[in-house]
Amino acid sequence: MLETESLTIRFGGHVAVNDVSCRYAPGTLTAIVGPNGAGKTTYFNLISGQLRASAGSVRLNGRDLTPLSAPARMHAGLGRAFQLTQLFPRLSARRDHAAADLPHGDQRKLEIAMLIALEPQVFMFDEPTAGMSVDDVPVVLELIREIKNDPSKTILLVEHKMDVVRELADRIVVLHNGQLMADGDPATVIASPIVQQAYLGMSPTEPKA
Repeated sequence: MLETESLTIRFGGHVAVNDVSCRYAPGTLTAIVGPNGAGKTTYFNLISGQLRASAGSVRLNGRDLTPLSAPARMHAGLGRAFQLTQLFPRLSARRDHAAADLPHGDQRKLEIAMLIALEPQVFMFDEPTAGMSVDDVPVVLELIREIKNDPSKTILLVEHKMDVVRELADRIVVLHNGQLMADGDPATVIASPIVQQAYLGMSPTEPKA
């Protein structure tokens, strides 16, 4: 069980993440959505340790990870794939090819493969299909589905593509201005008029295909 309790970070007078409390259970995939600037990636950074919280805590299986560095949290079981691909660019990937020389889609797949190799308990994906070709996206989604089939793994997914969210998510958390706005099963959250209008770019009468 991953849990954030009253997680908050302030940058001067700006509160980027404000008092967010959520629990994430093994065997589930939670999509974290919201408009640009809602605090989604900042929330991820607080969980994985790239940023230190101004207040609140992060716990995994009851263990307080809040004081730990990002590498220490990784060793504790938190695995993170970033919005901008993080690789060792000069190390080989395909035979005789440096990672930096791979097409963008293959770099994304390599990063996910590296994450899987770490065998974390919690997988955190920040827009894993961003910048990928139409042909590459299904491969990445299939990798995430395989992880999801393991009931011991917890998956958090930041994603703007609602077709991906609908396909993969067991639960949707909506952030707005750093605050938790909605939390529930996908059908209920997507059907909410305020979420459709303000955060998913849909009108209340638009079909929810």
